[in-house]
Amino acid sequence: MVEPHVVQDAFRKGPHRMVELGKDGALAYWSFGQGPDVVFLHGWPLHGATWRRLIPTLSEHFTCHIFDMPGINHSRAWRGPIGMWEHTYTLQSAFEQLGLERFAMVAHDSGGSIARMIAAEIPDKVWGIVLGNTEIPGVDLAGVDQMQRIIDFPVVRPLMQMFMRNDRVLRSKYGFSSCFADLSQLDTDFGEFFVKPLGHDRAYFDSQMTLVENLNWDVVVEDLGPAHEKITAPVMLIWGERDPWFRWREAEKMVDTFGSGPARVETFPTGKLFVHEEFAPQFAEWTLGFLRENAR
Repeated sequence: MVEPHVVQDAFRKGPHRMVELGKDGALAYWSFGQGPDVVFLHGWPLHGATWRRLIPTLSEHFTCHIFDMPGINHSRAWRGPIGMWEHTYTLQSAFEQLGLERFAMVAHDSGGSIARMIAAEIPDKVWGIVLGNTEIPGVDLAGVDQMQRIIDFPVVRPLMQMFMRNDRVLRSKYGFSSCFADLSQLDTDFGEFFVKPLGHDRAYFDSQMTLVENLNWDVVVEDLGPAHEKITAPVMLIWGERDPWFRWREAEKMVDTFGSGPARVETFPTGKLFVHEEFAPQFAEWTLGFLRENAR
């Protein structure tokens, strides 16, 4: 078992290596454990360290491959295109560089959309998918649309970053109250890895805003449904039922939309958006059981 403090320190120190992808740049990459390959894809406004609480459990049985998405955190020098489909092809190129022939994916938020698009593009290579709270086919996100419309005004980004330094804002609906049932999570290492950089590191903040600015949400509305039909791997949804962004009543309809792979569901009744952070031990246990059952 990789000890939790070893995993945390690895993310503090920087990537195990950079996966070079030609003129577009390189992706920060970490690897832990041994066994069948499992790729972890984070969402917004996070980076690869969001999987730190799951890795100690899962790395006992699997080789865990973690990336910072293009343009984010240690991958911020990215020079290539940014978008849902663009990330899909970028990550496939990274997998080829690493020699990943067969793998599962554990993904969350926008990373979950990208994971499904990858699984639809190369279904013969994907043997399982675990999805935390993520986009729902045909359901647009009004809040993100509004943010995209205002984010380029010169005064907006400095103001938004200033708000990320205000504790009352951080614990409000404009901060992380939609992400956690228990806001004391902000006082854990989550604050160190994600909250502090948003408020105090301008380059990091801008990289997260650039991701929002460039992600084409029409892909979610128009392309995710057809992608589901092409997925042949088993799928597991792990959801927070109180998530105000990706609502459970809409999400549970996805179960019957995947292709030939069976799908099943586990939920946290009090959970919101970041259940993989807040309920990590149970999330890891469900994920481990699913992956061990389907590894091949």
